[in-house]
Amino acid sequence: MRATGVAPRLFRAPHGFRSPWVSPIARALGQRVVGWSLGVWDSARPGAAVIAQRTVAGVRPGSIVLLHDGDGYDPSGDRTQTAAAIPEIVRALRERGYAFEAVTCGS
Repeated sequence: MRATGVAPRLFRAPHGFRSPWVSPIARALGQRVVGWSLGVWDSARPGAAVIAQRTVAGVRPGSIVLLHDGDGYDPSGDRTQTAAAIPEIVRALRERGYAFEAVTCGS
């Protein structure tokens, strides 16, 4: 909040770790816990084509896909493969009738 002036309303636990305390603490802070339903292991850098194929093959209605735009362990971590996969993911999923929506507090 100090950096942006806006209190976060959504919380994704690092590495998806969920203990019995995560949700109650998040609620007490006015946040909703959100996870993902599909991880495609893009952080292993298998190539843009593989990232796109895994994503398109695994998506189901309502999926939340985990993709990485950075590396929490290596500030100079290379995520160009993930970025390069995005246009193909969007094209293929739109072709299959999917639409993209932001996760909101009311969702």
